[in-house]
Amino acid sequence: MGRFDFGRRAPGLRTMTALAALMAAAALAPARADDDDADAKTGVRPASLAQALPGLGDIGGHRAGLAARGVTYKLNYVSDILGNVAGGKRRGTIYDGRTELMIDGDLEKLVGWQGASFRVNGYHIHGSALTRSYVGNLAPVSNIEAFPTVRLFEAWVQQQFGIFSLRIGQLGADSETATSSTAGLFNNGTFGWPTLAATGLPSGGPAYPLATPGVTLKVDLSAVAPMSLLFTLANGDPARPGAGDPQLRNKHGVDFRLRGGSLAIAEARYGINQEKDARGLPGLIRLGAWRHSARFNDQRFGADGLSLADPASSGVPLRHSGNHGVYVGVDQTLWRRGAEDPGSIGGFARAFFAPADRNVVSMQLDAGFAFNGLTPGRPNDAFGVAASYMRISNRARGLDRDVALATPGLPVRNYEAVIEANYLAEVTRGWTVQPMVQYVINPGGRVVSPLDLSPAPRAMRNATVIGVRSVARF
Repeated sequence: MGRFDFGRRAPGLRTMTALAALMAAAALAPARADDDDADAKTGVRPASLAQALPGLGDIGGHRAGLAARGVTYKLNYVSDILGNVAGGKRRGTIYDGRTELMIDGDLEKLVGWQGASFRVNGYHIHGSALTRSYVGNLAPVSNIEAFPTVRLFEAWVQQQFGIFSLRIGQLGADSETATSSTAGLFNNGTFGWPTLAATGLPSGGPAYPLATPGVTLKVDLSAVAPMSLLFTLANGDPARPGAGDPQLRNKHGVDFRLRGGSLAIAEARYGINQEKDARGLPGLIRLGAWRHSARFNDQRFGADGLSLADPASSGVPLRHSGNHGVYVGVDQTLWRRGAEDPGSIGGFARAFFAPADRNVVSMQLDAGFAFNGLTPGRPNDAFGVAASYMRISNRARGLDRDVALATPGLPVRNYEAVIEANYLAEVTRGWTVQPMVQYVINPGGRVVSPLDLSPAPRAMRNATVIGVRSVARF
């Protein structure tokens, strides 16, 4: 399979072997209920290792004491063992991990501030990235991969008043915007924050691992219709200007930038059969639009009107005022065994569109299915399959054709696609493992590997990735 890359401060081989053996034991372990809401008295989530370890879940009663005062916390450890076994840049295997700490507070209990709450969460990220080192694709293989560091993500205060909810502070747009509850089963990053936005917005936009100062207003219209509205205004670039990866330019997430233009997002959500006594199958539709106020480079032409590949061109790209896009998403339960039974089949579909002249990816289409609680005796297991298609914009493809005129044989980008299948197995309360396989078509959109030194380079071959994820919640 090639080399094994643990990255910095990675576990030793014996530790990794033991971890892999424990993951393999998932198929033999009993399944239990999962619930992400913390108990108001103990501060412990039901689906937590803290409940599976009698006497060790709240040593000294500190967790329950904090919960009584309105403060709860979540501590998770997520890790991946992933290998590129064919295609892409080269074959190889990596380990990556992320420790997550999230603190939620009820400010009414803490200081008497009625209707107010806060959240602070951050990460310790370690290990390597399979995407960057071995696959070379646009859509990250793992939605936790990032440069190793200790990083603040979100830190905000929220005020509820009637049907309105106002949140202000350090925000990650991917926490709520354009999301899909069904797509949350999948590990490729494009099923969360879309690749279209990640490649088109400065520094990838306000999404993991980079949050940015902003404000979000939610309007709950459920009293008159099964719908809600969300409006977000955020700083347009979460990393300071400069060379290198934006994650390194805002290494710890504490720059709190207020420059770089602004990003405005509006989203409307319409619920279907969301009432508890509804006879039909529940679903949710999202319609959204975004606009960025900065200036963006043309993907093909220079300010002088010539192709950027033309030797006579000045090499200074044509600049466009602003960037924008629209999207639609649907989550729909397709079948369920019964109202009190976890057995169900859900589906999702999303579509994103942006102008071709200033974006590398101008269209993205996602769809997938999740099968929940269908394995006999394992009500909390799930398995699913999903696919994403990311079309390279006409303007970017045009530049490739211009370059190919001078250098015959170079590939012209067209699209990247990824198919993922996985199985989520609950080992015990608060611990899941998830074997998965991904097939990446046209990594990078159909580009030559930077590691290819042959005299007649060809586009990277389709990549096959296999791996397993472990998630432990405490």
